[in-house]
Amino acid sequence: NIAAFAEWAVRGERSRGLLFVGLGTGIGGGYIEDGRILGGRNDMALEIGHIVVEPHGRPCNCGAEGCSEAYASGPSIGRIATALGRAEDAALGTLARAAAPAASWQGSALAARALSGELFNAKEVYEAYAAGDPLAIAADAIASEALARAISTALAMLAPDAVVIGGGVLTGAPHLIDRMAELVPRYVYEDAWRHCSFEKARLSHKAGLLGAALYGASLVVDRPDLLRLASRVSGSI
Repeated sequence: NIAAFAEWAVRGERSRGLLFVGLGTGIGGGYIEDGRILGGRNDMALEIGHIVVEPHGRPCNCGAEGCSEAYASGPSIGRIATALGRAEDAALGTLARAAAPAASWQGSALAARALSGELFNAKEVYEAYAAGDPLAIAADAIASEALARAISTALAMLAPDAVVIGGGVLTGAPHLIDRMAELVPRYVYEDAWRHCSFEKARLSHKAGLLGAALYGASLVVDRPDLLRLASRVSGSI
């Protein structure tokens, strides 16, 4: 939520409603509506990583099955690539349709490494993706599909002006911004996405720290002063 507040503040008045999605070891989310954090009863609202995108799918750390985090977080992308490379059941369900069939992975260096006993993380998968490895491309397609399903659910409920995506996974996968703009409209009604932009986070790993500072400032200064402060902060990064 604090990272979402920072990303909202540095955009000024341009985004009335902003959905932030952080892709890292998990998948976090936050929503800002006209400068107010939507926290819910226990400040746990917008746990977008725990929206179920594949019923009875992969087990998630939260105890549920089929959460987006189980398919599109950094560790999950690596685990799925490893499982697919070894021809193991990755519990993909309908998400399997997003990827090319296993027969097309012939010649995949990543698959050969998986068969030799290697375990992957997202960084390694996206390095292979950049080199055109077919297994890495399949793992990315599955993660993209899962993330798009989760984001579309959030759009149906919130209809934000902007979806801002950040986190460590995006370092190796900047194409996910455009991919979400392409995939999300398949899963949600047009008015929810037609005027919504998909953007890369501006503040990177500093969003949480800066968000805490800016939120504290918002309690003692008026909005114009807050937005001017946020503009100066973002200009110095």
